[in-house]
Amino acid sequence: MRNLCIVVMFIVSSTLIQGYNVDAASLDQLFQLPFSKKELSKVDWKDINSVDRFTKKWPAFTGENKVWDFPVIKQWQFNYSERDFIAAVLKTKTGYSIAMMQNIDDFENAISNRDISKLFDMLENSLGRPAKQIDLSRNAGRWNDLNRKADWLLDGTRVRLRGLGAEADGKPVTALIYLTIEDRNANSDLQDLVYLKLDGKMVGLLNGKEITSTPTSHILILDLDSNRLLRRDKSVYAQKLVITDDSISGAWEEKDARNSLKIDRVLGTFEITTCYKKGLGQEYIMRGSVEKYTEAPKRKF
Repeated sequence: MRNLCIVVMFIVSSTLIQGYNVDAASLDQLFQLPFSKKELSKVDWKDINSVDRFTKKWPAFTGENKVWDFPVIKQWQFNYSERDFIAAVLKTKTGYSIAMMQNIDDFENAISNRDISKLFDMLENSLGRPAKQIDLSRNAGRWNDLNRKADWLLDGTRVRLRGLGAEADGKPVTALIYLTIEDRNANSDLQDLVYLKLDGKMVGLLNGKEITSTPTSHILILDLDSNRLLRRDKSVYAQKLVITDDSISGAWEEKDARNSLKIDRVLGTFEITTCYKKGLGQEYIMRGSVEKYTEAPKRKF
């Protein structure tokens, strides 16, 4: 049996090719798919005939594939927020899948955070509340960063939407929308954020003498889906972590320093080492205990 992947890719251009404007259309009209709980639940993502019936309004692709790493079987083009988008059926190794993606990196064409959020609302109106959703959006001065992802589980079908958007002074700068519809077991579940409270002391050398700081506490957010640690304001603290059942570790560089992190998940201890590249070449080590929270710690006053 052949394996296919159906991909809907959001691509901006200056011309509307064909399709519908989402502001005046349902998801069924926009994607030309029977976008409902009932129909999505019935699709067998390993059966080409089942997926063909689901995408029967999409025309066969006969052009040259300049976008995808996989052969294109079908293609559908439509318009969202006055921009052009492409839907494609791809043949892959894992079965059938529908996906949607947009990537914009210029001021003039980037889609707004409001329109990205509108897609989440449209899916929720059609499919109900998601089984799980993660929101890492943040405001930092003149910047407004949207970062949301959500899973809908419909029998054997998983619908996942991720939206990223960056706005400066209220104007869109970059945006990424990615939607997949596939077999429920083709991807792992989204994982809840884990909040870590680190209590410890820092030890270092200053003018040849060892110094020890007073006890300090820090809150970090463990994003298991992306293998990274975030600060309380959801900015990135450390990326590309190695996460096992027993430990979390990683190393990263900043402009003036090299850093490493080790967390023992069994003992509940941590060690963060910072070595400055210039000046006195000082090395500071912070050690202490780790406490885990399943939700953001509440304000004390």
